[in-house]
Amino acid sequence: MESLPLLQVPFPALIDIYGKYLIEKHTIAVTPSIKYLNISREQKRNFSGNEMLLVANPNMPSIPPAVGKTPQPLPPIANAEQEVLEIAQLFKAKPPLTGNKATKAALLPLLPKAHSIHFATYTLLDDFKWMGLPGAIALTPFGTDNGLFTASEILELYPPQKSPRLQA
Repeated sequence: MESLPLLQVPFPALIDIYGKYLIEKHTIAVTPSIKYLNISREQKRNFSGNEMLLVANPNMPSIPPAVGKTPQPLPPIANAEQEVLEIAQLFKAKPPLTGNKATKAALLPLLPKAHSIHFATYTLLDDFKWMGLPGAIALTPFGTDNGLFTASEILELYPPQKSPRLQA
């Protein structure tokens, strides 16, 4: 694609002949520049729903509400499943992992193939493995797995600057 000067100009910098900014007269969708809007359109054309991984509303794991308290299941998220079903329909994607199918065991083999991942579940900021790296995604507990896909587990599977790398 040849470079067009207008593609380098940020929308908010555009001013009409009366000195009014474009944003004062029109509602605009925010994007860093027209160039990136064009890039996102090209990527959308090349995007396939088969490369999308959707996860929603697992059978929630139990988390202690406070230190020393008894773990309790997280409540279901209203409309999370409907959200991913609509996304799947819109992009003609594979059926989402929901309920008891939304386990780490089901998710792990799908991660390397995914170019886009959408989680409609809880993300937690606690350091569950006491490794100094907080964060976890709530999934369905299965067998000995507690249902928490932690940030440290993700980094162990996909270390920065090494292969394999996530495409999403």
